[in-house]
Amino acid sequence: MNILKKSFLDKFLIKWRTKKVKNLIKGGVVCDLGCGDGEFLLEISKKIKKGYGFDKKTKSRKIGNILIKKITKKKIPLKKECADYVTLIAVIEHLEKPEEIIMECKRILKKNGLLIITTPLPRSRVVLGIMTKLNLLGWGGEEVKDHKRYFDNKSMNYLLNKEGFKILKYETFELGFNSLITASKK
Repeated sequence: MNILKKSFLDKFLIKWRTKKVKNLIKGGVVCDLGCGDGEFLLEISKKIKKGYGFDKKTKSRKIGNILIKKITKKKIPLKKECADYVTLIAVIEHLEKPEEIIMECKRILKKNGLLIITTPLPRSRVVLGIMTKLNLLGWGGEEVKDHKRYFDNKSMNYLLNKEGFKILKYETFELGFNSLITASKK
């Protein structure tokens, strides 16, 4: 997704979301799943050792210490325990089988690595529907229509716990319509 083609409101929400995640990253190797055009990785490139971004809708390229790669398979093409951070910023709600990607996150995260997820809460469904109808986000709502499910604290805890993660922190933001989850391997 190109942030320049977004409405002011959508750009604002994207910046809010990525700032929350950016503040959690202290360096090392970052893998951003569903990276879009890689804006987030490029924004943090000076504070990390290496960045990997994977998305099914992007073009593969390398920019300094950042590798952006188009991905079509379920397996992330990285070695076991190579990442200090794995991020899923507004991604997990789009997945048919989120447990598959969570298992891959566990595989590529280092022992003390951190999984960081942002996702809209179930209560945001109505608001997102209204914003789409009024075109407040600057797009026709394809992103919202592509949401497969919405996660609350309980369902996120169940998913992550089942796949071998422990939630370290769960918080809501964006006026209580979005959540930020940080988790580590058990």
